[in-house]
Amino acid sequence: MERPVLVTGATGNTGRHVVAGLPAEGVPVRALVRPADHGLPDGVDAVVGDVTDPAAAAWARDHAADFR
Repeated sequence: MERPVLVTGATGNTGRHVVAGLPAEGVPVRALVRPADHGLPDGVDAVVGDVTDPAAAAWARDHAADFR
């Protein structure tokens, strides 16, 4: 299985479209989201955290193929 692409801001105005479009192209997605965020498409691997939390951001980054 190919490693997922990490998308930060996945629930924002632009990130929503990125998260929806990548799986449609067969690209697995990991999304770094805040605990209160909802509404990710099925199949998206959500990692709860914040880009300002170094440990969460590093874990998500290290387990993804690409960082966007």
